[in-house]
Amino acid sequence: MGEVEKKKLDSYDVHFYAPSKNEIEDEVRKEGSFGLDRLEMFEIERDEKDGLSYGAEVAMTVRAIHESMICQHFGERILDKLFDNYGRMVDEEMAKEKIKPITFAIVLRKL
Repeated sequence: MGEVEKKKLDSYDVHFYAPSKNEIEDEVRKEGSFGLDRLEMFEIERDEKDGLSYGAEVAMTVRAIHESMICQHFGERILDKLFDNYGRMVDEEMAKEKIKPITFAIVLRKL
């Protein structure tokens, strides 16, 4: 969209990985300091809250995690537009297909 230089965009390399339920269980067992008392998956509600769409809520969550890195690499001026666009894109994808966002609740016991 012309907001940042292509070279700067190409040099920004941040990975995201979300583990499966089995991977979480395996890592807790391998680490060995905790027992896994409970691990449950929950589907996240996608309803509009406080006038914000689901996409806007996702964008705010992602912004909370990535804002400092993006700011340092690209500068602060792109943040609002970037995350407004991201929220809109999430909403568009959710309208096209049924996506079931999930989260985990984990109860660990110190061994």
